Amino acid sequence: MSDPGFESDACYFDLVARQTLSVEDQKELRAIAATYRALARSAAFPPSTPQEHWAKRAEECRILCETFKTEMCRTQLTRLAETYETLAGKSSLARIL
Repeated sequence: MSDPGFESDACYFDLVARQTLSVEDQKELRAIAATYRALARSAAFPPSTPQEHWAKRAEECRILCETFKTEMCRTQLTRLAETYETLAGKSSLARIL
């Protein structure tokens, strides 16, 4: 079973990699895309509820973020994690709204 959300994320990071001038950033962004493609093929996703699904994806982004050296890659993953946390209802902004 394939997760279209993770595949969409992989496509996004491939697109950002193509638009990035730094070869090092391109390499790291393509590695992120490969990780998301692997997750898309994983039968373990999504968890049982939509909130758990988005919370898990946020956690994956934060873990990936710690592995990359370039600030641009880390910023992109942090923003994606924050979006997932909002979808999961876990961000402070989501609680305020």
